[in-house]
Amino acid sequence: MTKSGKSENSDCVDGIVFLTDLDAVRARPRMFVGDTDDGSGLHHMVYELIYNAMDKALAGPASLVVVTLNFDGSCTVADNGRGLSTDIDPHAGLSTAEMIMTRLPCGNPYKVPEYPQGVGVAMVNALSSRLTLRIWRGGQEYMMRFADGAVDAPLRVVAPSHDRQGTEITFLPSPRIFSRTVFDHVVLEPRLSELAALPAGPRIVLTDRRGSTPRSTQLP
Repeated sequence: MTKSGKSENSDCVDGIVFLTDLDAVRARPRMFVGDTDDGSGLHHMVYELIYNAMDKALAGPASLVVVTLNFDGSCTVADNGRGLSTDIDPHAGLSTAEMIMTRLPCGNPYKVPEYPQGVGVAMVNALSSRLTLRIWRGGQEYMMRFADGAVDAPLRVVAPSHDRQGTEITFLPSPRIFSRTVFDHVVLEPRLSELAALPAGPRIVLTDRRGSTPRSTQLP
């Protein structure tokens, strides 16, 4: 511990302390998402990304969240919030976006009582075999890729944002963590309806592109 009481393997951004090690999540995933065999932990990862989109301190508040189940088994959660910060933290020497994706927040960063306790997008990243982050912010589109929680391609500008803003995360759950990796539209829909019905909740659209004919449902 340092004299300030902060662990040497932690950093702080906007008052949120981040722990640097994601190995604890991969070693004991049930402590963070629940059961990794019955599908509940798998679907909890989707909910975590929606909580992130609704959180004012991180990427929100978003008025629209689109959840897409992709044909390759991945899931995309996109929002129209202000987008994760791409600023470089002077203490860590990393972008805020990278810290949020690779380091656990110490405590509960969510400010709305209806949100369950969670550890956010870093947990999703830790339990995914691959993840792609896109950010539209400040007139630029940024992209970053991860593999098994580690940075695979650093944050970079890829295009102008064309007036779009928000965050999009596409993740593929790791088969080494989850014995069941197929998302169930029927399981997701009730919980997404609950989140959309919250007083501060966004409009949520659930799209399933895995069949011959894609289907979209606006919730609630």
